Amino acid sequence: MFIISGLLVSVFIARSLKPELSGTVYYNIFLLSFVIQVAGLSLESGIGYYAAGKKISTSSLAVISLIWTGIVSVLSVITFLLFLPSFPDFDKDLLRGFDVGVFISGNLLYTYFSALFFSRLNFRIPNLAGTIINLLICIAAAYYWKIDTTEGNPLKIVRFFYFSFLIKGILVMVMYYFFKEPVETNATSLSLMPLLRYSLVACFANSLAFLLNRFDYYYVELYCTSNELGNYIQVSKISQLFFLLPGMIAGVVFPLTSSSEDPAMMKATIVKLFRIIFYGTLLMCLFLALTGYWLFPMIFGAEFNKMYLPFVLLSPGIIFFSAMAPVTAFNAGKNKVIINIIATVIAVLWIMIAGYFVIPEYKIEGAAIVSAIGYILMTFYILKIFGKQYDIRMAEYFRFDKTDFIQLYEPLVKRLMK
Repeated sequence: MFIISGLLVSVFIARSLKPELSGTVYYNIFLLSFVIQVAGLSLESGIGYYAAGKKISTSSLAVISLIWTGIVSVLSVITFLLFLPSFPDFDKDLLRGFDVGVFISGNLLYTYFSALFFSRLNFRIPNLAGTIINLLICIAAAYYWKIDTTEGNPLKIVRFFYFSFLIKGILVMVMYYFFKEPVETNATSLSLMPLLRYSLVACFANSLAFLLNRFDYYYVELYCTSNELGNYIQVSKISQLFFLLPGMIAGVVFPLTSSSEDPAMMKATIVKLFRIIFYGTLLMCLFLALTGYWLFPMIFGAEFNKMYLPFVLLSPGIIFFSAMAPVTAFNAGKNKVIINIIATVIAVLWIMIAGYFVIPEYKIEGAAIVSAIGYILMTFYILKIFGKQYDIRMAEYFRFDKTDFIQLYEPLVKRLMK
C-alpha cells in the first residue's frame, strides 16, 4: 500500500506541475534531503541498533529524537533565511522558510520514530501512516489540478506537498506514544556516546549512499534543460520505488542480524533474499521495458515522453542495487558498516568522474548509464566481500531456485485464498 500510494503521489505531482516545475521542486527536495541526511546524523540507524539490542531504553531514544529534530529544524530554517535567498537563481515562490521547517522536521520525526517501530519488528504502523498521507497528497493534488483553476494553483500544491511531511511525522510520533509498549533494557544508564559513534559512522555511509542515488541530479540540472531534468527525476523516483520493498526487507534483516546468534542461518537467509529480490526486480523491469514507451506518457502526461530510454538504461543498476539491500543490512547489523562505505565510495567516485565527462554530451541517457554502472560496481564489491567471509561463490547469488519463490509466495497465496 505504501509503495502504490507513493507511485500515485509521483503521478499526481507530475501531472499537476509538469516536467519543468516538478523537476525544480524535486531538485529543491534533493538539496533539503541532503541537509537531513547530514544534520540528522543518521540517528535512526543508532536508534534501531540500540533499541533492537535493548541496550538503550526506547523512552530515552524517543526523547533524544524529539530534541534533535527541534535543533536541526530551527538551525536549518535560520540558515535558509540568512543565506539561500541571496542566490540570484533562487525561486522564492517554490521554497520558503516555512517549507524548509516543515519538510525537515516532518522527515526527521517520521524517520526516527519509524526506527523505533522497526526495532520491535512493527512495520505496519509507519507504512500505514505513510500511506494515509500519500493518499491525502493525491486528493489535494487532484483537487487543485482538476477543480481549483485559480492562478496560484501550482503553488498551492507545492505548499501542501511540503506540509504533508510534517503531518506524516507527527502522525507516526503520536501513534508511537499511543501504541507504546514497555520494553526492558539491558543498560543500567543512558550513554549517548555509543549511540552517537554508531550513528556518525552510519551517517557517513548513508550520506555517501544518498550521493550515489542523487548526485547525478546535479549534473543533469547543470547540463540539461528543465524538461529533461523533470523527466530524469521522474525516472529516478520510479527506481526509488523499486528500492522501497527491498529497503523494508532490509529493515527486517537489520534488527534480526543485530540480535542473531546463528550466522549460518542468517547467511542462508541473506543469499535467498538476494536471489528473490534480484529475479523479482528483473521481471518488473522487463515488464516496464516492454510497456514503458507508451505507459510512461500515458500515466505521467505527454510531457514525460523522454523517460523511456533512461529507464531502460538504468534498469540493470536498479536490479542489482535492489537485490543488494539485505546484504548491506546484514553488514550494518553486524557493525561492519565499513564494507558498505568502501563500496559506496567506489560507486560515488565513478559517478562523479564519469558523469562529468559523459552527461554534458549524452544528457539524461548518459546519466542513466553512469548511475547503472555505479550501482553494479558497488553490488559486486559487497558480494565479493560477503562471499569471502562466508565461503559463497559468486554464481550462488544468481542461481535460480524456484523453491525460494515457492517458500515465499505459497503462504501468501494460502492466506489470500482464506
